Amino acid sequence: MVPISQAYGHGLGIDITAPLNYGEEKILISVEMIPMYFDESQNKKIRVYVYDKMTEEGISNVTFTIGMGWFGYETAQQPNAVALVGPYQVDLQEFRQAYNQTYRFYKNELKQEVVDEADLKKKVIQSMVDQKVWLVAADDWGVDVPPEALRNNITKRKEFQKDGAFDAKLYHRLLAVNRYTPKQFENKLVKDLRRQHVQMIVQDVVMLNPAEAQEAEELAARQTAGMEDEAEKEKIRKRIRLQILFQKKHLI
Repeated sequence: MVPISQAYGHGLGIDITAPLNYGEEKILISVEMIPMYFDESQNKKIRVYVYDKMTEEGISNVTFTIGMGWFGYETAQQPNAVALVGPYQVDLQEFRQAYNQTYRFYKNELKQEVVDEADLKKKVIQSMVDQKVWLVAADDWGVDVPPEALRNNITKRKEFQKDGAFDAKLYHRLLAVNRYTPKQFENKLVKDLRRQHVQMIVQDVVMLNPAEAQEAEELAARQTAGMEDEAEKEKIRKRIRLQILFQKKHLI
């Protein structure tokens, strides 16, 4: 038995392990979830592909040990947690806040009279899991936010300013209205800034070569087979490209 790094197949619909040096081979394993979201009306498939990165040839006669959890990530055992992604949990309060904000956006901004609550819950959870995946990457790369950077970000936000200057009373009042303590808000902001930094690194530093771009298109074609919503299809294409960029950056 040869241990490898984890490849979940969640969040972006596809995941790839870090390379495993085995003899003269550099083995990679990709896990692809088809379709991206599972429900009762769809055929469910998990495609596991093992190949040698040096030759791009597939490897056969392999036995896998696969763990399954709700939505493809680990189901949290804590009573107030919805899911776990690595060391990070999506807690119930966090989920409720995100769901309520998204629901209000659909009703007030998009003017949707009827909102599919089951579908909306699924989208919110998926988005939150994606955010945790980026935090795992930030941990791997040592991306952090210095206290002075956090302070500057807060004091420069216009919603916390009065007459062009930061107002501490306004800051605390707005947080209270949105049911945040300063510590909760600042911890959330640190995570947001770390995630944004990692996304900028991936998008600005790494580019896909033609072979990788072709691989992304093929994966996207399988993920979107039968879909009619062009906006959703484009969203899936972008997610797959970002996942391959993330993996490539990790190997540099």
